[in-house]
Amino acid sequence: MVGGFLRFTWQQDDAAIDYKALYSGGLDFSGSSWSRDEDNIGVGYAYLDGGNQSVKSTQVFEAYYRALLNEYAAITADVQYMDDDLDQEDPHQHNPDGWIFGLRLTAEF
Repeated sequence: MVGGFLRFTWQQDDAAIDYKALYSGGLDFSGSSWSRDEDNIGVGYAYLDGGNQSVKSTQVFEAYYRALLNEYAAITADVQYMDDDLDQEDPHQHNPDGWIFGLRLTAEF
């Protein structure tokens, strides 16, 4: 089974904000394809439009795998690539980008 999501958010920039808008979407695939019905794998992309601070925009690519450990717990491994475009006066300054790795344990009871 395949699922998808789209998310759009906006906020006013009266206060100091890094981002005034977020546009994201992705796909989620059920583990039934590989005989792990309760597991899922997904990919996503987000574009964050800069606010009134030093960030012009940010792009984020994400992939994750969620595995059910037992009836109460699941673990999710996540990797993201994030690329910022900053409002810089020095044209030789490098915009930050990099990889983010995460591991999350969820317990439900």
